[in-house]
Amino acid sequence: MSGVRIRKAVPEDAGQLADLAHELNLFHDDDTRPSSVLLRDHWEYFEALVAETADRRLVGYAAGYGTFQFHTATPGFEIQNIAVGGDFRRTGIGRKLMEGLILEKYAVGIRKFTLGVECVNESARAFYRALGFVERDFGSAKRCYLRDRELDQFLERLKTEQ
Repeated sequence: MSGVRIRKAVPEDAGQLADLAHELNLFHDDDTRPSSVLLRDHWEYFEALVAETADRRLVGYAAGYGTFQFHTATPGFEIQNIAVGGDFRRTGIGRKLMEGLILEKYAVGIRKFTLGVECVNESARAFYRALGFVERDFGSAKRCYLRDRELDQFLERLKTEQ
């Protein structure tokens, strides 16, 4: 991961984020190319961290949005996408993006993180489990949670790694 820094995404990143999102869509056999204009125009609806090389090229992102569990009066965060560009996969960037996003939201009081993953996406499922997410079965998709004991274990592991 040498030479790559993790930072908060800004609206000026919309073009490169759209390219990375298209690459993620192609991985899932979907040729949808998101509009960078719409990403920029709707920036307030999501939050993202990006992985940026020294020459300012974005090579990954993790994005999501705030949620609220009315029945428990608990704020949460749904991690909607994580993507790392081809040559940069399996270099630790995805892990750093996820850790950064979770720590950033934890610092402002979020204690429940959720995400969805297709059952057939074994590599993503293994990645999320390695981070500490717990799967719940919903037919052809899985919902993954990081909360309570699992969140505490995730934070403790990060402390010991630093």
